[in-house]
Amino acid sequence: MDNATGDYAARYWELSAEAQRELDERLANVRNDYEAGGISIREAADRRVELLEKHLDHLRELRVRYLGEQ
Repeated sequence: MDNATGDYAARYWELSAEAQRELDERLANVRNDYEAGGISIREAADRRVELLEKHLDHLRELRVRYLGEQ
């Protein structure tokens, strides 16, 4: 692996870790909203699904951008 490839891989891992922290925060917000009675269990589940799907899409985009098609 040359330095340029290593830089792309390092950037991928950095951005994917950042995306994971953001996901964790957003999921915690959904949990807090549910526990506070602001949303129903169904609404919480729907929000979680949406967040997880967006997260996976984002990771796929990062993979292609920084690691290439695999």
